[in-house]
Amino acid sequence: MDQSNNSEAKPLALFGIGNRPLDENALAYSKTITSTLGLRPVLLHVAKKGSSRAEAEAILDDIKDQFREDEADHLILRGSPKAEILRELERKNYRLLIVGSSFREADQPIPSLSRELALRSKISVLIVRNPPQRFQQILICTGAHTISLDSIAWGIQLAKSAHVKATILHVASGAPAMYTGLAALEEGLSEVLERDHTLAQHLRQSASMAEESGVEARIEFRHGMVLEEILRSCEMDVYDLVVIGAPLPLIRIEQLLMGRVAPKLLASCKFPIVIVRNNRSS
Repeated sequence: MDQSNNSEAKPLALFGIGNRPLDENALAYSKTITSTLGLRPVLLHVAKKGSSRAEAEAILDDIKDQFREDEADHLILRGSPKAEILRELERKNYRLLIVGSSFREADQPIPSLSRELALRSKISVLIVRNPPQRFQQILICTGAHTISLDSIAWGIQLAKSAHVKATILHVASGAPAMYTGLAALEEGLSEVLERDHTLAQHLRQSASMAEESGVEARIEFRHGMVLEEILRSCEMDVYDLVVIGAPLPLIRIEQLLMGRVAPKLLASCKFPIVIVRNNRSS
């Protein structure tokens, strides 16, 4: 009884399970993330028009090796996959949507459905592509705006629970108001941190958040085009997950830096990404 109550009290993660053959590595990777964050999986399959319930149940039954019966709920709906998934996210207090459970070749682009869900969802979304065999290091991207603190906190929480290292990356791409008092954008991290401006304060706060959580983390400061520098950072180091913040869809703040970068990163990267949105319960 106690186990059941504790299980039901857990925050939820919604797994979108499609019709394509399942990728066992992607499922195992996703389960690592949800288990580490203490989320209860809900496995959702949106059945095609004309398919039987038995066919839908057979698709979900294939996942039993990855999820024991008492660890995950199964849910079968009918209709448009995008519409039904977005509707389900409104029904319950989900903390995370996970897409990318189907097998795809390493060089294939992210499916249009996954992309649309990632950009339209009001909660955080994990897009699984080419999942690693081991989970050792994550990259947390920050635009140095207030909303970036959500993605930093999310990444640090994951790094702490999974006992992995974290890199917190900021790319200086121009000279907006936050750089007032910054003598030269070409200066390095140590010079930036010594100054008293918004960016330095943000990076110092990020480092403090990691230190207070006991997470081994480093700050990386780059100059250039944001998307290119994120991808370049991922080429220089092996990251098992990229964490990026984004505002809620359809609001003016989405014109901020990370709101513009997230869609481009989805189209370009070939590794797991989580788009973090502020979905904390009150």
